[in-house]
Amino acid sequence: MSTQAPVHSLKRRFIIWAHSTNLWASHVPKFPAWLYLLTISGVGLSILGLLMSSWSIALQIGVIALGIMLCLPMTYLAPTMKRRWQRRADVRQEILDTVSWRGDEKVLDVGCGGGMLLNGAAARLTTGTALGIDIWVDHGGGGNRQLLLDNAKAENVAERIQFEEVDARDMPYADESFDVVLSSWAIHHIIRSREDFEKVSKEMIRVLKPGGTITVLDTAHMIDALTMRMEAAGLDVEIRERPDAQKFVIGIKPVS
Repeated sequence: MSTQAPVHSLKRRFIIWAHSTNLWASHVPKFPAWLYLLTISGVGLSILGLLMSSWSIALQIGVIALGIMLCLPMTYLAPTMKRRWQRRADVRQEILDTVSWRGDEKVLDVGCGGGMLLNGAAARLTTGTALGIDIWVDHGGGGNRQLLLDNAKAENVAERIQFEEVDARDMPYADESFDVVLSSWAIHHIIRSREDFEKVSKEMIRVLKPGGTITVLDTAHMIDALTMRMEAAGLDVEIRERPDAQKFVIGIKPVS
C-alpha cells in the first residue's frame, strides 16, 4: 500500500482543523503563544540532548528527535502563514483601492470574519462608519467576535468599527443604506442552496446607495454568477481575475 494515501489524509485533516482556527482566520500577523512555547521547548530539548554526553546514545537521539518534532509545527506553519498574511494584505489593498474614498462613507462588510476588509475600510474613514456583519458558521473559515475585536485593537481601529450578528440572507437594513458594500471569501461559506445565493445577492444590491460601490472577492464561479445578478440589476460591472481560480467583481449602482 502506498504511503501517499495516509500522508494525504493527515494533511487533509490538518488543513480542515487549521481552517477553523483563529490562526487561519486572522489577517493580522501573529502566532499563538502555544506555538512559540512548543518551538522553544523543542529547541531546548535538542540542545539538552546534544550537551548530555553522559547519557546513552539512544537516549540522546531520542531527546533530540523529540525536540525536532516539537519544532516541526513552526517550521511548517511559519512560511505558510507568512505567505498567507502577505496575500491577504495584497488582497485588502487591491479591494479597498476599488473605492474612491471621501472619508465619510457608510461601509458594510458582509461576512467580516476577523475584520480584514472592515478594519482596512475603517482606517480610510474620517467621519464615516464601518459596520461588519457575520454569524461565523462551522467550517466557515474560522473567526469569532473576540478575534474581530482583537484584530481591530491591533490595527488601532477598535473605536471606529461596529459589528452586528446578522444573516446576510436577511439584512435588517433599509434600502440604499450604504455607500460601500464589501465582501471577501464569504459568500461561498454563507450559501447552501441557490435560494441562499439569490437572497444574498439581492440583499447586497438592495442596501447599496445609488452611486455606491460594491466589491466582492470569491471563487470564480461564484463571482460569475454574482456578476450576472448585478448586471441584471443595472449596475455597471467590472471583473478582475486573481490566482487560484478566484475573481472579484466591482459594481457601481447607477444614480437614478
